[in-house]
Amino acid sequence: INAEYGVVVLLDEVGLAEQSPHLPLKVLHKLLERPEVAVVGLSNWCLDLAKMNRAIHLTRPEPSVDDLKTTAMGIVSSSKHLEASLQALAESYYFVYKNQKKKDFFGLRDFYQLIKYLHRHLVGNQLTSKLMTTAIIRNFGGLPSEMPNIMREFFSRVGMEYSSEIADEASKIPVIEMIKSNLGDKNARHIMLLTTNDAALQILFDQRILSHQRTVVLFGSDFPSDQSDLHICLNIHSIKTCMADGRTVVLIHSENLYETLYDLLNQHYTTYQGQRFVRLALGKHSRLCPVHENFRVIVIESIDAAYNKLAPPLLNRFEKQVLTRQHLLTKNHLILFDRLKKWITEFANPTSYSSSSSSSSSSSSSSPSSSSSPSSSSTDQQQRRRQPHHYYALSEV
Repeated sequence: INAEYGVVVLLDEVGLAEQSPHLPLKVLHKLLERPEVAVVGLSNWCLDLAKMNRAIHLTRPEPSVDDLKTTAMGIVSSSKHLEASLQALAESYYFVYKNQKKKDFFGLRDFYQLIKYLHRHLVGNQLTSKLMTTAIIRNFGGLPSEMPNIMREFFSRVGMEYSSEIADEASKIPVIEMIKSNLGDKNARHIMLLTTNDAALQILFDQRILSHQRTVVLFGSDFPSDQSDLHICLNIHSIKTCMADGRTVVLIHSENLYETLYDLLNQHYTTYQGQRFVRLALGKHSRLCPVHENFRVIVIESIDAAYNKLAPPLLNRFEKQVLTRQHLLTKNHLILFDRLKKWITEFANPTSYSSSSSSSSSSSSSSPSSSSSPSSSSTDQQQRRRQPHHYYALSEV
């Protein structure tokens, strides 16, 4: 080693190793006392004191609006028109991040990818409402209830009117179109679909977004055999083959694979002679593997797990969209759905329905024109209760 170069050992996501029951970081205690080479560790949380006391501890606080703007300027240095909006975009993200109901559901990667998307698709140096809407839905999806507030915040700070027409158009953009847009964008992040009962998998095939010939689906579970090293190696081999062929991999309940795929999900690619490579690691072994430009990863997770269980650093590595069966319903289907829901409510709560029926019956019997006997009135009420209300709802639609 000459004076111009030095050797540095970089331990990225070193905090993850501390969660292992085997405590692999204990080997660092002696090595950090008198290190022969420089060691730099990056972690999302503090390590234990035995390691912290053997190194210089630097804490990076949350970036300010000025920090966000400076980083964004480095991304869009060639776009003068977008540079004028970076201050407003940084302020918008800072407000959204501080006020999000699900803490750290949105993170820095979402903001940086928003800037990159606007930079790639800016046409004629004009930031249009359509481009802004698509960029926000793509990069800040996953919380449909929060989307109107997020869009209003970005539009108002950038100086664009967030009218009722824009809000209505944004609400009508199909989730399917956003998924297709992501899979067709070679510069986009991989995508995570939040669903219930794994319904998103069948929807992707039914809507012909994925084909069985070009897709490999990997299921995980809590069974001991699915947690073995052999099973993990087989799954990694399948992913490696798909990476080289440009096929799509769908991961379902595959939490034991995420640690191996961190570089892939981070898109830390190395390019050599026009070919992209990424490092796959398993235990102490790692290897650079070729990555086809058409290769995509789709992670399917339950809505509850994404909101309450998954780690924020993992969530921020993906574009997120909520996809359930309800997103396939047309306007007529929604009308029918509401009527069936009302019928089920009446069926499950017959007391409320019978009380309303008896009140209407008593009012009719008290009128001068009513000449029916109490027994016939009671019989009519029983017949009305037995009427198939769902048939009536179906016939009207």
